[in-house]
Amino acid sequence: MKSIPIGEVINFLETHKNVDLERQSGSGATHAMKAEIKIIESPYLAAVLSSRRDVKDFKIGDSCLIAFKFEGVICYLNVQIKLVLEDGVVVLEAKRAFRRPQERGNFRIDVEMPVKFWFRSKGGQHDTFFSVSREVNISGGGLQFTADVPIEKDDNLGLELGLPDGRPAVRCAGHVVRVIPLTKKHYSAALYFTNISAEDRERIVALGFAQQRKKLRGEK
Repeated sequence: MKSIPIGEVINFLETHKNVDLERQSGSGATHAMKAEIKIIESPYLAAVLSSRRDVKDFKIGDSCLIAFKFEGVICYLNVQIKLVLEDGVVVLEAKRAFRRPQERGNFRIDVEMPVKFWFRSKGGQHDTFFSVSREVNISGGGLQFTADVPIEKDDNLGLELGLPDGRPAVRCAGHVVRVIPLTKKHYSAALYFTNISAEDRERIVALGFAQQRKKLRGEK
């Protein structure tokens, strides 16, 4: 991972305020939420959470990551929580900024596998499962697939991914960032994972590398 001067990142975030704030739960699952950054005085900054109820999950002294795109590359700012306010504001201290190599988590592959999804309500429940039987494009960070039901940008989906590795299906959640209507009944949707365990993310990454090795060997 290549380090970035914290000062450069702080200056960048003064004008690029909307970021993803990622924290890891005790079970190892990564939770991402939208936040707006306000610079206090370097190296201190405040994150205004898009959902105030999420503030209950933050504890003083814990660390989390601010994810953002810097010079066209996904980057992360490691921060420590210094203060948690009830109005959905978390005061943070910047510790380290770095670029994560794209060839790992963001390495994308096309693969045929069964996918089930459902629309998550505010309470996290679901009503109906939908299946995807076509080829999908997947990486450790997200998924793109074609569905037969209308999907809208900013929809939150529950997902069950049948990875072709002979192990139980991956259950995770994602946030839709782009939808392209292909026909009146078909929609191409792209999402990033908002709740997936570290182990399952590594399974997806490992699948990508396995597919790449097959291509290099000329296998199908």
